[in-house]
Amino acid sequence: RFKHVTGVQTCALPIFKISGKCVRMDSKLIGSNIARQSRYELIHTTLVKFLKTCTLSDLSPEQEERAREYLKEDSSKTVYRSDSDTLQSNLARIGNFIMEILAAFPDTSPEHDLLQRLFDEQYVVMDGKAVLRDKKEVKADSLQNPNDPDATYRAKNDQKVQGYVTNITETVEEDKPNIITSVQVET
Repeated sequence: RFKHVTGVQTCALPIFKISGKCVRMDSKLIGSNIARQSRYELIHTTLVKFLKTCTLSDLSPEQEERAREYLKEDSSKTVYRSDSDTLQSNLARIGNFIMEILAAFPDTSPEHDLLQRLFDEQYVVMDGKAVLRDKKEVKADSLQNPNDPDATYRAKNDQKVQGYVTNITETVEEDKPNIITSVQVET
């Protein structure tokens, strides 16, 4: 759409006698309007987002009870009140629960797909158990917040952003106006 308005095929370039042979591109990081979350908060909120779409009575009584506990939990308070060992234990427990839930609800929905994506990015299955991946193994394009699943992590110079990158291309010719010919927004 942007090329339709400002691209080579429009009348602006010929009017100003701009050839478009010399162009430059720059990128800008755009932060998403999402809250930064700890790893536990990310995993918990993604699970809760999925559980809110489910019929919990389809679960076993034990699974339903655990699901209701996760729905009541405030993950930010859990992180604040827990030491590192407790959080690691909670992350292992929630990972195994997510694995059970994904098996219990194999239907595809956007929330199911998001939970599956999160599980695949954050966990690996070993001997039938969900094991948390090392943070270094989690890629920059992993889920940052379930409320904006397209936003990813990126660092440019000293700037660190959870969001998007915008690439802008413009014409560059001496004694002629610079005209933006392309704008591309990517994760």
